[in-house]
Amino acid sequence: MCPAAILQAGGIIVSNVIEDLKKIYDTLTPTLGRLASYIIDNHKTAAFLNSMTLAKSSRVSEATVTRLAHALQMKGFSELKQALQEYAKNIISLPRYNFVQNNKHILNKVATMEKSIIDELVATISEEDFSEAADILHKARTIFVVGTHYNYVPAAYAAYFLRSVRPGVDLLGSVDVGTFSASLDAGPRDAALAVSTARYPNDTLKILRTMAEKGVRIISLTDSQVSPLIAISDLSFIVPMKYISHIDPYAGVMVFLHSLVNELHGRDPARSREVLASYEDFIGENNINADKSKSLVDI
Repeated sequence: MCPAAILQAGGIIVSNVIEDLKKIYDTLTPTLGRLASYIIDNHKTAAFLNSMTLAKSSRVSEATVTRLAHALQMKGFSELKQALQEYAKNIISLPRYNFVQNNKHILNKVATMEKSIIDELVATISEEDFSEAADILHKARTIFVVGTHYNYVPAAYAAYFLRSVRPGVDLLGSVDVGTFSASLDAGPRDAALAVSTARYPNDTLKILRTMAEKGVRIISLTDSQVSPLIAISDLSFIVPMKYISHIDPYAGVMVFLHSLVNELHGRDPARSREVLASYEDFIGENNINADKSKSLVDI
């Protein structure tokens, strides 16, 4: 590998592969230059793309990705990806553990923090990407909703309400025989919607890697550009995390999921009403609700 530029980040010395790309840029062919420009401009996400996705995103061939690695005197894409991830993990400044401190009442403090997360979410989420996620889920034969350990609650919320507007929704909350059974028939016609934040449970990663091997399209909701979910996802959304204590803030996650289910409801209102009507019959037959005056179908 060529001698990389050295920089200081948080007391850690890291190789600056982005500076290396800039140094050799003028010597590159137009195609290699296009790829290099894409990586320089999008290094926060490029570091966690596989070779095929990086090539597609920059409108070059996978062979070009390998040639760029060689131009940097690297053995191949794996070494380039490792260098980009090293750069990203040490350079990107993210508010994952941004602790909020003020002297106000705890209710005010939490509400203010959660509102700031929602505001940031709305400002940064691409409407085009959101629409693409809805398209993938709408067309999927089965939606696997994945969330384990402390991420199980928002995943369960998403699965519950997805089931109210369409059939074919499985909730995968742990690595067990149920997950194994669900994965047997999984394939390219299916999609996974995953929630993984903060410490990124290994169970979630195990489930998603199995799904990825089956060709399932993966949409992830996570909290950082350096999240391990990004590398195995077809589409990722970043929800910022801020903290008052160790308790995870989920307002942003829930707003995203609430919006996504509503979007799917609007994609096929007739089917949604049909599923809701069947669900309402089930609720009535089993005397589930104390208040029977409200109709879900009429909302």
